[in-house]
Amino acid sequence: MSDKTKFSIDEIWYALESGDIGVWFWDNSTGKVLWSDHAYRMLGYYPNEFEMSYEKWVELLHPEDIEYVQLSLAKQMEIKKSFTIDFRLRAKDGSYKWIRGSGKVIKYADDGSMLYLTGTLIDITEKKNAEILLQEKLYLLEEAEKIAKIGSWELDIKNNKLFWSNEIYDIFEIDKQEFGASCDAFISTVHPDDREKVSDAYWESVRMKKSYQVEHRLLMSDGRIKYVIERGKTFYNKDGEPIRSIGTVQDITEKVLLEKSVKEQEIIFKSIFDRAPVGIIFTNKFGDIILINDYLLELLEHNYQDLKNKNISEIIFSEDYEKEQIFIQGILNNEIDYYRIENRYVKRDGSLIWMDSNRSSLKDEDGNIKNLISVVVNINDKKIAEQEIIKAKEEAERANQAKSTFLANMSHEIRTPLNGIIGISQLLIKENLPKHMLEYVKHLNMASHHLLDIINDILDFSSIESGEIKILNDIFSLKDTIDEVIKVLYYRAKEKKIEFTVFIDPLIPAKIIGDPLRVKQILINLLGNAIKFTEIGYVSLDVFIKNSTENCVEILFVIKDTGIGINDDKKQKLFTPFFQGDQSVTKKYGGTGLGLTIVKRLLDVMNGNINFVSEPGKGTTFYVTLKFGIDDSSGLFYNEKITNLNVLFISDLSLFSQNILKILESLKFKVTVFDETFSFENSKIDIVFAVHSTKNEEIINNVFKLFESSKAIIITNLSKLEAQKIFTKKPFIMEKPVLPSDIFNAVTKILFKEDLAKEEKYLKNSDFPIQDLHALIVEDNVINQIVLQNMLKQFNISSDFANDGLEAVNLAKKKKYDIVFMDIQMPNMDGYEATRQIRMIPDYVDIPIIAVSAHAFKADADKSIEAGMNDHLTKPVSMNELFKTISKWVKLKYTFSNEPKTDSVSEIPFLDFQDLKMRGSDPENIKFLVNLFVEEINRDIPIIKQCIQENEIEKLQKIIHKHKGASGNVSLVDIHKNLVEIDKLLKAKTEPKMIKNLFDKFFDQIDILNSYKETLEGSRKEIVSFKKISKDDIEELTKLLLDNNLKAIEKYEDMKYGLSSVDGLLTNQLGLAISNLNFTEAFMILDELKKKGLL
Repeated sequence: MSDKTKFSIDEIWYALESGDIGVWFWDNSTGKVLWSDHAYRMLGYYPNEFEMSYEKWVELLHPEDIEYVQLSLAKQMEIKKSFTIDFRLRAKDGSYKWIRGSGKVIKYADDGSMLYLTGTLIDITEKKNAEILLQEKLYLLEEAEKIAKIGSWELDIKNNKLFWSNEIYDIFEIDKQEFGASCDAFISTVHPDDREKVSDAYWESVRMKKSYQVEHRLLMSDGRIKYVIERGKTFYNKDGEPIRSIGTVQDITEKVLLEKSVKEQEIIFKSIFDRAPVGIIFTNKFGDIILINDYLLELLEHNYQDLKNKNISEIIFSEDYEKEQIFIQGILNNEIDYYRIENRYVKRDGSLIWMDSNRSSLKDEDGNIKNLISVVVNINDKKIAEQEIIKAKEEAERANQAKSTFLANMSHEIRTPLNGIIGISQLLIKENLPKHMLEYVKHLNMASHHLLDIINDILDFSSIESGEIKILNDIFSLKDTIDEVIKVLYYRAKEKKIEFTVFIDPLIPAKIIGDPLRVKQILINLLGNAIKFTEIGYVSLDVFIKNSTENCVEILFVIKDTGIGINDDKKQKLFTPFFQGDQSVTKKYGGTGLGLTIVKRLLDVMNGNINFVSEPGKGTTFYVTLKFGIDDSSGLFYNEKITNLNVLFISDLSLFSQNILKILESLKFKVTVFDETFSFENSKIDIVFAVHSTKNEEIINNVFKLFESSKAIIITNLSKLEAQKIFTKKPFIMEKPVLPSDIFNAVTKILFKEDLAKEEKYLKNSDFPIQDLHALIVEDNVINQIVLQNMLKQFNISSDFANDGLEAVNLAKKKKYDIVFMDIQMPNMDGYEATRQIRMIPDYVDIPIIAVSAHAFKADADKSIEAGMNDHLTKPVSMNELFKTISKWVKLKYTFSNEPKTDSVSEIPFLDFQDLKMRGSDPENIKFLVNLFVEEINRDIPIIKQCIQENEIEKLQKIIHKHKGASGNVSLVDIHKNLVEIDKLLKAKTEPKMIKNLFDKFFDQIDILNSYKETLEGSRKEIVSFKKISKDDIEELTKLLLDNNLKAIEKYEDMKYGLSSVDGLLTNQLGLAISNLNFTEAFMILDELKKKGLL
């Protein structure tokens, strides 16, 4: 480089640096770059602090600018022109500065390539930052316009140039690149119907020199309508000529559509509000009316102006509004969200109208109550209807009361003389009357009881109808219940010479939970009707499982007969009270027409069902379903050890034989039916069953020649004595009726030498147990006085009479009686008042007072109890009920002949010795019963403790429940009370550990009982009778009852003192049934005594 050149460059550099411009020089041939001092200082470096080169320059470039700068530089070099490029270089402090670099090739090589380049560097950081800030502001402004949907415009009036912001292009939906801003484009977008309005608004503002605002529509190319609001202002020169206009256009489509929607909703709301079929009231929180709809205005006969700004309390009946205050305050205090109340509104004429009111609050965004809204429904007609219903109900109740009063009066009027008739006839039967007179008295007694049965039927129906009947949930054996029913009804069928068969599914649980009394009542009714209406053929009862779960079984009872059937026109009325088909049937068969009605009502109460099919002249089949619980300890009623026996069955080809065969197969016997091809040589037979008739006697005797008769069972209509005369060998004789349990017991006894029926035991006799008691009979009827007095004599109880309540009170003041029998309806003073006054006498606070009344309803008994009486007996009074009631309320004195010392028994802790004695147990038997309980409880104690430890509440409750009943039965009173409490708490799912104190007490009680082990183990397991009633006596009485022989009365008279120490209730019921000539019931009671092992 020449000196001249060098000099001129230095001068140039100096001149540029004086203007804060950095200078650079680049020798492309060497790659050397020279920077002026200012260029270094521009980036915060000392001059020549580092050696500059092209590579160093690239290193200082901002990473984002490298590619862009290199490409721009290459392009400029290619076209051989000077260039200017903005880029960022890194300063010494690490920041980047904006630099504007300019340059030019000042010399090319011979080959045309660049040789020397030079240029300038200017720091434009401040300017660039200002530009960036401006761009950001413009961007934000543009974004704000988009958000607000506001575009801006400017019109240069003098040059006729129009500027639009980007948002206006978007609002007008015009392509900026294609059309640009123009007045024509604007006008073409305005809706044709609005163009004149827009033009007029603009030019009017220009003329008047004021701003303008106009709302108009835009018509889009696709037919859509937009709504905009346009604002503008015009500026003028000093001569008043318009030179420039500016303004905005805002898209308000959403706002306009929303307003339209709100208006439409307001119209709809107003329409609904006014036309709603309910009244609606808006008030402020003080109750001042803001809005009230037309429906309510019309209902109250007001207009809006009448009620506007009035308080709602002015249109609500004052008493009702007062009642509402507590609820209104609840809403205002945010304690409740709403309330509903029935109240009365006041109409314009002052009359009242019933409303069902719902009131709630409307809150603002902060949750503050702003308004109250009430929605009211007109219930005036409903209220009037309710009042009419109440009135009708009261009338119905009065009618029902009249019916009850009539039934009570009828019952009272009939029972009063019946009490005398039955009582006297019972006493006469016990006298030594001539035979023909005794027969008359017995017929009189029977007729009286028939009349009493009719009365009881009517009252039973009345009780069911009034909902007073209660259904029990007891554990019982369905087999035993059915056995009792069959034994009651079989002899009726036998008398009519119709076949009576029974089949019970052996899979039915042995113990179920339900009401055995009602089941018996239903079956006796249906089977009794079947026998009554069947003259030829058969009656059958089949019992099956319909459905079952772990805890429940649904049982189907099928009662079928071949009787007269039911006509189609009578079927719908079959369960109607007092319906009996036609008069000819009623006349022939009798009855009240209530039996099936009672059955249907009972089944309804028990959630059961009844259906039937019938064909006139061919018979009827009833289908009854009932659900029962299953006792946890229940198994099947047959023992599996007798299954799979090989049985030879000899049939007499009767329906009864078919039923016996079905029973044998159901017990899982392998049954072979005998025919001519049968051979013992080719068959293994364990036992032979034969249904006897005259047709097959020879066959049976021939079989016995080849088979051991001791393993044969004959089922016959004959008595055992008659049957034994026919058969040369000695088979086991079974008299009809035969039930599955009878077959099971017979097989068990023959093959395994086990008699499942309890062994007969003989209780020792005692004199009649009641002694030294004195009673007061309060009765205004002389006959009834005598009857009750003579009944009490049977129990060795003496008595005095009082003819009315007043006499009774006076006698009670003079003398202390052991028991009082109180009539209700009497002159001077009734039984209720007499009882109340007697209870005020110190000696009579705890003396039992027993109502004896012809009033037979439960309500009558309840009234007696409320008056202070202990119990209620209904006339006519039976000996059995009388004895039962006396035994219940009086501590009886017993005299036992040859009774061993009771000291060892009476010292047993927790035992109510007298209670067990009154139930027919002597001291040795008491020890035996208590010992059985102790042995049973000791077996379960480890299980109980394990259940407590493992918190097995359900299992524990079942064990406790079992022992609770047993402890009560053996009169271990304190233990029983403790177990009752534990059982109740376990049923409520109380954890055993929470009642540890009760269990500890229980374990202590058992430990104490175990300490008396020696005393208890000395008990006898059989009790020898002091005055034995022989087995022959029992058999003879049984046969007389089965044969309906009147000699049963005399036989009972001979045996009654020997029976008096047996189960008090049952033996007295037996005597009552016999004296009433109800031999079927007596047979059932006798059978029950046998089952209990008492006979």
